Amino acid sequence: MGEWETAMNSDLRIVHDIPGRIRIRSAFLGDPFLNARYLEAYMEALKGVGFVRLNKPASSIAVRFDNKTETRNRIFATLENPPLEVITTEFDLSPPPDLTGTLRVGVNLVLALFLPFPLKALLTWFTVAPVIAKGAGSLLDKGISVETLDAGAVLFTLLRRDYLSANIITLMLSFGQYLEDVTEYRSDRLLLSLYKQESDWAWIEIDGVETRVPIRDVRLDDIVVCGPGELIPVDGVVVEGAAAVNQASITGEPMAVDTTPGSEVFAGTIIEQGKLKIRAVRVGPEATTAKISQYIEKSLADKSVVQTESAALADRLVPLTLGLGVGIFAVTRDLSRASAALTVDYSCALKLVSPVAVKTV
Repeated sequence: MGEWETAMNSDLRIVHDIPGRIRIRSAFLGDPFLNARYLEAYMEALKGVGFVRLNKPASSIAVRFDNKTETRNRIFATLENPPLEVITTEFDLSPPPDLTGTLRVGVNLVLALFLPFPLKALLTWFTVAPVIAKGAGSLLDKGISVETLDAGAVLFTLLRRDYLSANIITLMLSFGQYLEDVTEYRSDRLLLSLYKQESDWAWIEIDGVETRVPIRDVRLDDIVVCGPGELIPVDGVVVEGAAAVNQASITGEPMAVDTTPGSEVFAGTIIEQGKLKIRAVRVGPEATTAKISQYIEKSLADKSVVQTESAALADRLVPLTLGLGVGIFAVTRDLSRASAALTVDYSCALKLVSPVAVKTV
């Protein structure tokens, strides 16, 4: 019986299986504290795996891979014993962004074009209700903000019975939110892909004998032995041997580096040729791979300074726009002109102009 067949007898269950693609279901995959983005990125880093999509509400995960038995085994082995980082302290059931909401607004917009006036009004109020509710909630929670402006623009168009404009504004807001969500989601996945998978085991030399031990048991000044194709598990200094070490995952260098006694090596790099004995200098949370992981976790948890300041500036511009709209109405008594002033405001765009490149500033 293969390793993946053994996994089938556990909580993991195959619900769909075709060459190169498999869908697996497990109660674990629906855990609200499961970090979906991390698990997806971690599994996509497995050799032979092309794409991973976790569906939390369905407690399932779809994996596209090279259809090799060893890759299949790795997929099930990872799901059987996932890394500890996949469990977070935050309750999260949010699925990856999709266009369902935007498509629903678009369908309602098309329907409203052909419905009689009473039904058109009813459908439009139903469509824009979430925008108005979000604006009201934002007003009560943090005062006047971009969400309040959005709700005001929609409400003004409704008051003058311009249901087409109300639906179009709602469609634009929904699609804009989708673009923002999908951009952030993809940038987070790119950051998570930088996580370095650490070795579970290491070979250390004890009284001249090489002994296999769990990576957590490696201590400072231990002599770690690494051979061809192996991932170096610690930061250290080479004391014996010579090897070509691929450091692209750490330094970005495309060519392997010749390493000899006295050379410094880093956790997460791979020995392409040769064999090394390394005196451990930094292990565990102090090793390079752990530091990278900590940095990524902090980057994902915190908004960048630019992102935070641009959002605050956008909110500060809203009262000016609202005041302009009210002033125009007071002077002209024309709801159309007042709503136009609210509709063409671009303060909310400030929340989108901070590029993904400064996400970790």
